[in-house]
Amino acid sequence: MMSRVSIRSSQVPAPAGGTAESGPAAGGTAEGRPAESGPAAVKRRALLDAAARILAEEGHGALSVRRVAADAGTSTMAVYTWYGGKPQLMRALFREAFSRFRDRLLGESAGADPLAALVRLGWAYRAFALAEPDLYTVMFGQDSTLFDPGPEDVRLALGTFEILVAAVSRCTEAGMLRCDPRQGAWRI
Repeated sequence: MMSRVSIRSSQVPAPAGGTAESGPAAGGTAEGRPAESGPAAVKRRALLDAAARILAEEGHGALSVRRVAADAGTSTMAVYTWYGGKPQLMRALFREAFSRFRDRLLGESAGADPLAALVRLGWAYRAFALAEPDLYTVMFGQDSTLFDPGPEDVRLALGTFEILVAAVSRCTEAGMLRCDPRQGAWRI
């Protein structure tokens, strides 16, 4: 039996700020700490960006430590020094992608009006996909052969969905939606 999600408000707000670049993720790290600065941080970020770009554009068959290093403008030693190897680089990339996504969603999930917050989450989701298409592909478009996610990795990824479930729940509690929050979140 299909459940329905019904909205009991005629006003749907536009995205706050209207840009893909807004949100708390700007300037922070995957673990929520202030961003590192300096040449090493720039190179680490370049390695993650290069790996994401290769995966998104060419698939995991094209991904190698040598290729990532070359595309990032550094040596393979940088990958081994900072990440340990390809599986650890892939884990770092996975965590970075979901952490940035989580930060973007958390930045839009608060507010006095639960429906407005839910709509902002939708806009934030879309803005992230448009601003970070390579990371979006890493999160939702790749198979599981890149690395074996551990329990912390799975919790991080599922935590992004729980943000949406909580927003739907706030709307149901306020009488703005009529649905099971988890089912409503899946439908959104």
